[in-house]
Amino acid sequence: MPRLSPSADAPDRKLVKGLNEGDESALAAVYDEYGERIYDYALSMLGDGRAAARIVHDTFIDAARRAPRMRDHLHLGSWLYGAVRRRCIRRGRVKDLHWERDGEFADAPFLEGAEIPDADDLPPSEELHDLLRASLAHLDPVDQEIVLLAFRHGLPPARLGAALGLSARRAAARTRRCRTVLEAALADVVRRAARACAS
Repeated sequence: MPRLSPSADAPDRKLVKGLNEGDESALAAVYDEYGERIYDYALSMLGDGRAAARIVHDTFIDAARRAPRMRDHLHLGSWLYGAVRRRCIRRGRVKDLHWERDGEFADAPFLEGAEIPDADDLPPSEELHDLLRASLAHLDPVDQEIVLLAFRHGLPPARLGAALGLSARRAAARTRRCRTVLEAALADVVRRAARACAS
């Protein structure tokens, strides 16, 4: 699954400074840095590409307007994720997150170190997608978001916490717990599927 993590040294402070100074290229630079990831998150929350695109558009326009009032310029990305999340919740998010299939499991960070029978011999992407969805159903919606943001988007605890309104310590603890629950659920789903195939 492609990791949608930020670039190694995301220039948030510089981007916010550009927005504050009215630099016409600043909003485009913010979009280049965060647009794909923010859209992926909105689509996951809503399951509707058109609605997700509208929310992303409104979020970036709002970011340009609110840049002078941003308290922590180093966490522009967290602000964007948080703003998208609030808009999605107001609009009516889906109960279970929507996960795009396209190339999703080219890299599967959920599975690294997981105790899954024959983990080196993973099934095709479509089957793996179904296994992941069945496993995610064991998590509540907020924990599904934590899995999405921590593992698919690569947000570290401080940025994850800022996006969700949690402390970095609490975000880290919930990420560990979610991973444990998800891995156990995935192993259980795989065992059940193996028993069904054997019979």
